[in-house]
Amino acid sequence: MSKNNSILNSLLSLLVVFVIGYLGIVLIHNIFSNILGNLDSNIKNEYSRYKIGEYILKEINDIETNFYKIGVSTKLKSTEPIKDNIEKKVENIKEAIKVLENGGTLKNNIFLNVFEASSVVDEIIFRNDDKRLVFESIDLLPKLEELKLKVVDIEKIMKIKLLEEEITLAEKEEWDSFKISLFFKQLPTFFSRMKENASRLLYDSKKNIDALEKNIKTEILVIGGGITGALISDALMDAGYEVTLIDRRDIGQGSTSATTSMLQYEIDEPLKDLAKKIGEEAAALCYQEGITAIQDLEQLVKTKKLNCGFKMKKSLYIAHNKTAAKELYQEFEIRKKYQLGVKWLEPDAIKKTYGIVSKGGILSDTAASVDAYQMAHELIAFNVKRGMKVFDQTEIKSIQDQGKTPKVITQENHTINAQKIVFCTGFESLNLLKEKVADLIYTYATVSELTQTYNKNLEKILIWDTQDPYLYMRTTDDGRFLVGGEDSVYKDTILQQNIKEEKSKTLIKKLKKTLPDLDFIEDISWGGIFGTTKDGLPYIGESPEYKNCLFCLGFGGNGITFSAQGRKIIVDLLQKKENTLAQYYRFGR
Repeated sequence: MSKNNSILNSLLSLLVVFVIGYLGIVLIHNIFSNILGNLDSNIKNEYSRYKIGEYILKEINDIETNFYKIGVSTKLKSTEPIKDNIEKKVENIKEAIKVLENGGTLKNNIFLNVFEASSVVDEIIFRNDDKRLVFESIDLLPKLEELKLKVVDIEKIMKIKLLEEEITLAEKEEWDSFKISLFFKQLPTFFSRMKENASRLLYDSKKNIDALEKNIKTEILVIGGGITGALISDALMDAGYEVTLIDRRDIGQGSTSATTSMLQYEIDEPLKDLAKKIGEEAAALCYQEGITAIQDLEQLVKTKKLNCGFKMKKSLYIAHNKTAAKELYQEFEIRKKYQLGVKWLEPDAIKKTYGIVSKGGILSDTAASVDAYQMAHELIAFNVKRGMKVFDQTEIKSIQDQGKTPKVITQENHTINAQKIVFCTGFESLNLLKEKVADLIYTYATVSELTQTYNKNLEKILIWDTQDPYLYMRTTDDGRFLVGGEDSVYKDTILQQNIKEEKSKTLIKKLKKTLPDLDFIEDISWGGIFGTTKDGLPYIGESPEYKNCLFCLGFGGNGITFSAQGRKIIVDLLQKKENTLAQYYRFGR
C-alpha cells in the first residue's frame, strides 16, 4: 500500500510540474503577445528579428550537443536518430535564414520540460521591407554545408571506434588516432565560429528595440560605435565631457568586426617616402607617435582592466626580393637614425628564428595584437557605468543648424542637440564631405584551422612584406594562423565578395612561399573596406565644411593605432590646446 501511495504521489507531483510548466509557457506567450500588441509595427518587427536570432543560436547549440552525444555513443545504431535530429536542425536554420532574407513566418515549437510531446507553437512573423540582411563576409550557409560533411566524418570515426565490420581499410588508414583526436579538439572552435557568424548575421543586440526613442541634449555626440568611437568617447569621458554615442548598427558591427587587429607603429607610407612629402623630422614624429599610441593602449588596457586579449609583440617587415631588400635597408637606416627601436635581420637569421623565407627584414620592438571588437564593447560598457549614453540602431536622417549648435535628426524624427559632434564612422564619413580625402580599398583575410605545428617564435611577432599588394600575417590566441592582403580598389561589395574565394587561394599560395613549413588549412575568410589617403596619414580634426563637427577617418590599415592618437588630438582641439600632430592630420592639406 505504501509503495502504491509513493507511486501515486510521484505521478501527482509530475502532473503538478507539468501543469505549472504548461501554464507558465502559456502565460509567457500571452504576456509577450500583449507586449507586442502595445508596440508599433517597427518595434514588433525588431522583436521578431531578435527572436529569430535566438532561435538560430539555440539550434546551433543543440547541434553541438548532438555531436558530443554521437562521440560518446557505444552503438552505431543509436547514433541514427541523433544524426536525423542534426539534419532536421540544419534545415530549421536554413528556413530561419530564408525568413530573414525574404520575410515570412517561422514556427518555433517551445517544448515543455516534462513531456517533449507537449509544446506551444510560437509563430514569429517577420517582414524584411528594406532588405537589411546583407551576407557580405558572413558565411553561415557554407558552414551548414560543412557541418553535413562533419556528420559523415564522425560516422566514419565511430565505425573505427566501435570496430564495425563495414569500415574499409582505406578509411581506417585515413583516420589515424591523431586525426581523430584533432577532429574532436576542433569541434568547439568550429561551433564557436558558427555562433559568431550567426551573431553577426543577426547583429548582437536587440536591434531597434533599444534605439533612440526620445529627444535629448548632450555636450558631445560621438557618431560611430566601433573601436574608434569607443576610444574617442572614452577619452572625452576622461576629460569630463557629457558624452552620448550613437551607431546605425549594433556596437562594433562595422569595420571593427572585420579587422585583423594588428597594431603597428608603421604607416602605410614608408618613412623615407613620407619624409619627401612632409619633411624628414615631421615624418619621424608621425612614426614615433605610432609607437607612443601602442604604448598608451597597453596602459589603457591595464588601467581600466579591459579583457580584450591585448598582447605586446614585435613587428617584422620583410623583403620579398633582392630589389625590395635594398629599398627596405634604406628604410631601416632612417628608422635607426630616429631611434625607432629597429634591428636589421639577414635572410638566414629570419629563416632560422621564424622559418620565414625572405631577403632580409626590419625587426621593430613595438607592435601589438588585440581583439578590437571585444575592446570596443569593454570600453563602451566601462563608460556606460560612469554615465555615457549609448543608442545603437539609430540612423541619422539629417544634420541641421551647423553654424550654431548642431542638431541631428534621426530616422524616427527624434532630435539630438549637441554642442559638438565627433564623427567616428571611418570611410562612411566620406559621403558627407566634398573634399577628396581618401580612396576606398577592399582587403581580404583568411584564417586557418587549428594548426598541427608551427614555429612558436611566430607568436611573438606581426609580419608584413614589401609585395604590392602586400601580405600581413600573425598567429591567433587559439593557435591559428591569419594571413591578409590582396588589397584592391573597392568597386562593388557583391563583386568583391564574388572573388573572395579566388583571393583566399592567392593569399594561401603566397603564404606558403613565405612560410613553406606552415601547415595551413583554411577555416574561414572575409573581407573589409578601408579608406587610404595620398600620404598614408589620417584626417583628424575639423573640416571647413562643417562647423562644430570633428572627423576621424582615412586610417588605412592602421585604424586602431590612429584611433589611439586621435584620443588626444580630439580632446586638445576641443579644449583649444596646441597639438603638433594635428597639423599633419588636418583637412585641406
